Amino acid sequence: MNMSMLQNGLKRVIIENLKPQIEGGRFPVKRAVGEKVVVTVDIFSDGHDSVSARVLFKGPNDADWRDSPLLFAGNDRWVGEFSVRDMGMYHYTAEGWVDHFRTWQKDLKKKYEAGQDIRVDLQIGTEFIREGLTRAKSKDAKRLEEIADELGTADIDHAVMTALGQELTELMTLHRDLSFATRYEKELVVAVDRKKAVFSAWYER
Repeated sequence: MNMSMLQNGLKRVIIENLKPQIEGGRFPVKRAVGEKVVVTVDIFSDGHDSVSARVLFKGPNDADWRDSPLLFAGNDRWVGEFSVRDMGMYHYTAEGWVDHFRTWQKDLKKKYEAGQDIRVDLQIGTEFIREGLTRAKSKDAKRLEEIADELGTADIDHAVMTALGQELTELMTLHRDLSFATRYEKELVVAVDRKKAVFSAWYER
């Protein structure tokens, strides 16, 4: 199967209602050093494919974005968090994408449990893994290549255990394809101060 047919370039994920925010992001949320910012957001797509999402955040001393996972909480609502460890301004937003690898895992599990022939599905999974290893560095790339080879040679039961296993899931999450990820339309701000300063004033939670 042609991977470009699966990843057709359409940004099929919608992201709305990122919180916390004050007056549409006009004013920063306030937190104290060491606190967590709990983020909620509505994320959905136009089909039945699996969606994955993350919080992006950047502190006053960060050159690049850091991230933490957003977890599905039901009814299109996703929840995540990040900690603020330094005084100053933190920026944050959310990003979501159609996760073709997790969709493949979900479908593989259903077909396997239903006793269907999954040999073609395992071949498709091998393509996903080989495509993922192109984004990985030496150690992870080598391990992904080993797993791809394993899916092609192992017996069906073992191949399914490997395909749905934690190691492969974590590696493919780490080296995910974000080419068509959708980012929330705004970057919101958290103003982080000493605990005494924050607790002496009203602030939005």
